[in-house]
Amino acid sequence: MLGDGLTLISAVFFGLQIIFIGRFQETGSDSMQLLLVELYVVGIIHTLGSIMVELPQTGIAGYTLNSEQIWKIVYLTLACTLFAQFAQITGQKLTTTTQSSIILSLEAVFGVIFSIIFGGEKMTALLIIGFVIVFVAMMISELKPDFFRLFRRKTVDETPKELIETEKTELKEQKNE
Repeated sequence: MLGDGLTLISAVFFGLQIIFIGRFQETGSDSMQLLLVELYVVGIIHTLGSIMVELPQTGIAGYTLNSEQIWKIVYLTLACTLFAQFAQITGQKLTTTTQSSIILSLEAVFGVIFSIIFGGEKMTALLIIGFVIVFVAMMISELKPDFFRLFRRKTVDETPKELIETEKTELKEQKNE
């Protein structure tokens, strides 16, 4: 229950981050400034979280960092946070916000693949069904397909040129929404 709630909250903030990066880049501001601000915020939040969790357990005298812990923090900071954020911000410059969210939704795909390859998880029917449901839901929410158009009967009066113009109009209306 707690894990589901945290996952939902994380998904909301991840979506907001994608939207914010897209809007930030539309202003023409330097993306590296955003990256530095994100790193500072992540550092502060996680430092405070670490203190809130560790201090009650060990007390101030037991709260120490050894060289192994420092190297783990440096690795997580550089590889997982700095590189990942830099790649996302740079990639979003080259695509629209919708395309970025679709690409980033592939995290579920790679999560399943890597958990099987490196994590030793067994490929079960439940794992595959869950993966498919999540992935299809993400695609539907991002692409917003018009299911009614799929079943609409074409009239004899509609020429291919008129159909193309109708689809262009519908796409413009969807973008404006």
